[in-house]
Amino acid sequence: MLALLLCAALPARADQLEIDAPAGLKPLLEKNLDLAWGLRQKDAHFSAEAWRELYEKSRDTARELLETEGYFSPRIESSYTQTAQGWTARFRVEPGPRTQVAHLDLRLTGAVAQSPQAQRLQQNLLQTLPLQPGMPFTQQAWSATKRDAVQRLAARRYPDAHIAASQALIDPQKHTAQLSLVLDSGPAYAFGALDVRGLKRYPPALVQRLCGLPQGEPYEQNKLLDCQRNLEHSGYFQSAAVQLGSAPENAAAIPVQVRVEEAKPYKLTLGAGYGTDTGPRAQAQWLQRDFARRALQLKLATLVENTQQQASAELLWPPDADRYLWSVGSAAKRTDIEGQVTRALQILGKRARKQGAVETALVAQFQVEQQSVGNILQQSNRALSLNYIWTHHTAPATDYPRRGWVSTVQVGGALQALLSDQSFLRLYWRHLQFFPIGARDRLLGRLELGATLASSTQGIPTDFLFRAGGANSVRGYAYQSLGPVVGGSVVSGRYVVTGSVEYDHFFTPLWGAALFVDAGQAANSLGALHPQVGLGPGLRYRSPIGPVNLDVAYGVGVHQWRLHFSLGVSF
Repeated sequence: MLALLLCAALPARADQLEIDAPAGLKPLLEKNLDLAWGLRQKDAHFSAEAWRELYEKSRDTARELLETEGYFSPRIESSYTQTAQGWTARFRVEPGPRTQVAHLDLRLTGAVAQSPQAQRLQQNLLQTLPLQPGMPFTQQAWSATKRDAVQRLAARRYPDAHIAASQALIDPQKHTAQLSLVLDSGPAYAFGALDVRGLKRYPPALVQRLCGLPQGEPYEQNKLLDCQRNLEHSGYFQSAAVQLGSAPENAAAIPVQVRVEEAKPYKLTLGAGYGTDTGPRAQAQWLQRDFARRALQLKLATLVENTQQQASAELLWPPDADRYLWSVGSAAKRTDIEGQVTRALQILGKRARKQGAVETALVAQFQVEQQSVGNILQQSNRALSLNYIWTHHTAPATDYPRRGWVSTVQVGGALQALLSDQSFLRLYWRHLQFFPIGARDRLLGRLELGATLASSTQGIPTDFLFRAGGANSVRGYAYQSLGPVVGGSVVSGRYVVTGSVEYDHFFTPLWGAALFVDAGQAANSLGALHPQVGLGPGLRYRSPIGPVNLDVAYGVGVHQWRLHFSLGVSF
């Protein structure tokens, strides 16, 4: 008890570190000075001499920290007082002028220096490196510049690229930095033969066609990544790993090691869900990956929801020598939307290919359908059409991309003389763009334009006409409820225009909010395209199974609020 009373009577230690520095530099000093480190060691017991030594080191550390931020002529005043109650250290920092980059010199050596593109590559690197003349010099920016230069050279043809020499000459009097960087590219690489391991059912030619790495083609890191991505997404393999093999003496024939694990030959997928546009949903798919033992993929699928019921079958061939994917299929479906009931049968053949960010598809389709509107109007539509689809995708594959764009163009049509009830030409464009704002926010813009050029809609299947409204169209209105009205029911029209502007702000990495304005309409003539407006707030959540969007939209034209829920990014 006496010991406790004596301890309570002793004054508590009051060690203090005070830093007077510009706001942009103060956190750096508070975190990294030696005295700051000592104060964070709660369980350590430093002697008076040890604290004094940390103070002396802190004065040197302060100058070194300022130099990393480009301040090479600072004025630093410090004091250290010690009493029985503890010590107090004070630092007053005037950083002085910040050093600017006066010149950046880049020189290439190795095989790249002998290539015809050497000068153009050197100029491109100089103009796009992170640190440019006139910018403030910092050690972090200089390190990032060197790292970026090496990575960009190594990504194309020169995987052995490295820094041969680098120098940063600082003039403290003029407050300038003269930077020089020498990159050694090493030899120029080209792809050699594929070394494929893990195949049991499929021939090596399947892997070669999916990878698309012909021997002698110049090495690019992205091509290796595309090879692995194509294998993983092909449906034939459960996993795939692709990397360069050991380099032979001749770098023009580097073997590529491909390790795969084949997926099971059969797969049954069952699913259920709910959306505010179409209500509850149930679906099933049967996949046979090696149909007829020729690496053909047979897909049988069915979908049941409030507005649509569908059954389909599709047979897909492995990619051919030009990496085209060929398929044939058929489908039977029934739709009931806003009083328009359609029963359709389809037979189609398709040729598709993906090259980098561009996907193309050519589709020949024969469709017959029976249509009724409000149980009054009956008509039969038939068309043998040829359609071309082009999609360019630059937005990253994230839940909520902040930059990039996705654009889709469709051109198709039919001739009355070729198994069609009417001649028509269908044109369609949908563009989605993401703009980053600040560290977390984004602005999203969407535009949709469509036109089916024909004398009327008579004889044209509904798949080649347009509607608007719903979560991915004009919020605030029921799913596909915007279009021409016939007999009190909404039908498909020959023209559509929709657009949207949305601002998203994320409060945390997972949760965010949105404000949006949508507008659009579908009609049978350009003069009847009177846009309907919907606007409101929304909630955004990065869930483990995908992005969740919950919007509350006010339909200005119908004077009512509507809830829209969607799971996933709609491109």
